[in-house]
Amino acid sequence: MEELPTEPRGLFWQDDFITPEHEARLIDIFRLELEWPTDRGAGRLSLHYGYTFDYKTFGVDPAVPFRAFPEWLRPLIPTREGRDPDQVCLQHYPPGAGIPPHVDTHSAYDQLYALSLGSGVVMQFSRMRAKTGECEDGGEEKETVEVDLTPRSMLQMSGDSRLHWTHGIRKRKTDTLKDGT
Repeated sequence: MEELPTEPRGLFWQDDFITPEHEARLIDIFRLELEWPTDRGAGRLSLHYGYTFDYKTFGVDPAVPFRAFPEWLRPLIPTREGRDPDQVCLQHYPPGAGIPPHVDTHSAYDQLYALSLGSGVVMQFSRMRAKTGECEDGGEEKETVEVDLTPRSMLQMSGDSRLHWTHGIRKRKTDTLKDGT
């Protein structure tokens, strides 16, 4: 994985982390073999391996035992840290669903990875910063960076991108990239 040459710092990227055939097999596993919860929560379905994140307390749910990583999942787990992750969360977002801008809890996990399957989507990273130039009110302006999460790509968020920038995906069914496509 290589760090993206843009703000926010701490975004690492790898195109084609898996092959199209591997992606198709994973999608089949997700659709046909996994037992997804029936509660859609925020318009998405979530399935956790390892420790379960509690969205109410923003920490590990001590009432749910550690759930072992299945064999089909192990080859997908990046090992940059030299250890297994604390958690893997599979999430299904139906067309038109989004992720509200947020910064994940600082105490739960130090690095986050996202593997995109099926179709691409644009993730926005934003932060507030002091206005540049001569500014009488000394206010802030929003800085936004868009990252195109292409199918089969792996994104790692760490450091500044993980702790000081919000990330989210707008609710929409199509994205227009900078080049107009």
